Amino acid sequence: LRNTELGGSIPSSIQKASNLQMLSFQKCALTGTLPNSLGVLSNLFFVTFMENRLSGTIPRDLTQLALLEVLELSGNNFSGTIPSFANQPDLYFVSLFDNKLTGTLPASLGSLAGLLFLDVRNNRLVGTIPRAIGRLPSLVTFFAQRNQLTGNLPSFSGNNGLLQAIDLSQNRLSGNLN
Repeated sequence: LRNTELGGSIPSSIQKASNLQMLSFQKCALTGTLPNSLGVLSNLFFVTFMENRLSGTIPRDLTQLALLEVLELSGNNFSGTIPSFANQPDLYFVSLFDNKLTGTLPASLGSLAGLLFLDVRNNRLVGTIPRAIGRLPSLVTFFAQRNQLTGNLPSFSGNNGLLQAIDLSQNRLSGNLN
């Protein structure tokens, strides 16, 4: 669903939809939190709740979705840290921009060899950019502007030259992109 005034919250009974493969609710005025029960939907590979009014933390149970390829939670009010997605080798698209996420960028993101798109801009992330992110062989787009990231930029030389778009502005980073 897209651009509806559906509203309401996501019921935990969604776990009964055991064959569900895609969840897409963009601009639907959803409120509340993402239920942990999403993590039991083992066939889910596409999850997008872009531009709703969801809050709370990103459920750690989402990291149990072994088939997950696309995670789009941008434009909400999620807080807390970004969970480790190390157990999701097929994850190629992660968009978490325009939330209130804190903590550091998990180094485990650097283990996602197929990651093409990573957007964490406009959050409250701190610390350094993990070196492993610079070594992602398939990364095409990386946006992390408007956070509180510090330290030296990682080398992106292990990227096979695929990186086409990068914006790390409005942080406290130093060094050169290479």
